[in-house]
Amino acid sequence: MIASVCLDKTPTTTVTATYNGVAMTEVGYNQFGTDLVTTWVFYLLNPATGANNVVYTFSGTAQDYSVIAS
Repeated sequence: MIASVCLDKTPTTTVTATYNGVAMTEVGYNQFGTDLVTTWVFYLLNPATGANNVVYTFSGTAQDYSVIAS
């Protein structure tokens, strides 16, 4: 499973992700341009099946964000 979160103009310095309560591994992140748009990518091998949640935890205040999981 791959999940990503993109934050715009936010002072957040770290993001973690879990799926069904299991920690996902951070692949990496990249910050783009002077607008501080930052994208993190996470993965989890052999995730639980069924309707479960991806939960992101931010170290600061998150605003203007979007998420993707597949």
